[in-house]
Amino acid sequence: METGMSIHDEGTPELIYHVVQLKHWNEAQESGTQYFPPTYDSDGFIHATHDGKLLIAVLNHFYADIDDDFLCLEIRSSKLASPIKMEAPAPVGDKAAHQEDENNNNNGAEVKKFPHIYGPIEPLSTCVVRKLPVERSADGKFVCVNGL
Repeated sequence: METGMSIHDEGTPELIYHVVQLKHWNEAQESGTQYFPPTYDSDGFIHATHDGKLLIAVLNHFYADIDDDFLCLEIRSSKLASPIKMEAPAPVGDKAAHQEDENNNNNGAEVKKFPHIYGPIEPLSTCVVRKLPVERSADGKFVCVNGL
């Protein structure tokens, strides 16, 4: 690879966020293996965002029915060994893509792009700079990511 070349798309933000089911993250961390979310094989990549304000709506859209604890990983993209492509929102497993606003329905406006990670996250690498707890209400709704 030439000096200065990146495996990430141009415009990839330095900090991105990915929310993990705590049990899956802990398993990867404790065993020293690579982390892949449960939907990686069907989706072909790991979903992420660069806008922490979008996380609660996205979590409630895709994961409200999963009875588990979640953790938000703040990832330094320049330290991530897997390629990142900035792409349009995509389904997660069998759930349709979350449409955060009218711009994602296009209407002539450019569709927002999100970081998609094409490969694993290494739990023991330096790419994860913070692990932020995700809070849920008694009825299972996601309410906040502590620290964002």
